[in-house]
Formats: sequence, structure tokens, C-alpha cells
Amino acid sequence: MDSSSGLENSQKNQLADLLSKFSDVFSSVPGSAKVKGHSMSLMPDFIPKKLKPYHIPIALQEEVNKQINYLLQLGLIEPSESEWAHPIVCLSKKD
Repeated sequence: MDSSSGLENSQKNQLADLLSKFSDVFSSVPGSAKVKGHSMSLMPDFIPKKLKPYHIPIALQEEVNKQINYLLQLGLIEPSESEWAHPIVCLSKKD
């Protein structure tokens, strides 16, 4: 927990204690939600939206590819030829 979290030291200590106490329910590897499937009924004449990809700065392209491959390996995402598409948004996280 860093200093920008907005928590006071006592709150950070409480949070650290809780995270330690329940460490068995947390994972450093992202996973999928264990919920029932979902379906949506659309109007018969509804047209899917397929947006063009946003430009990814050259400085971020290697990291984007790395993250995509990581999520593919975990099985959290999969290649698709769907008519529905939305571009990814790349932001650098300040440390």
C-alpha cells in the first residue's frame, strides 16, 4: 500500500491485517468470476457496433502485447471474430 491510497496509517495497518488473515482467498493471478452464465435478448433489427482500434503509442505496444498474451495464457480472454468489438484503452499507471 502506497502513500497515495488515502488511508491513514491505522487504516493501512487494519487493511494489512485483514489481507494477511484472509490471504487464502486472494490470488496474485487474475481469475474469472464464478457466476452463472448470462444471456441478453436483443431486438431483431439491432446492428452490432464494431469500433476501429485506437492508436497504441509505440512506447506501450510491447507491454500491450505482453498483457494480451498473459491474459490469453490464463484463459481470461480468447480470440474472436465477433461483430461486436471495442478498442482497448492504454494508460500508464503512475508509480
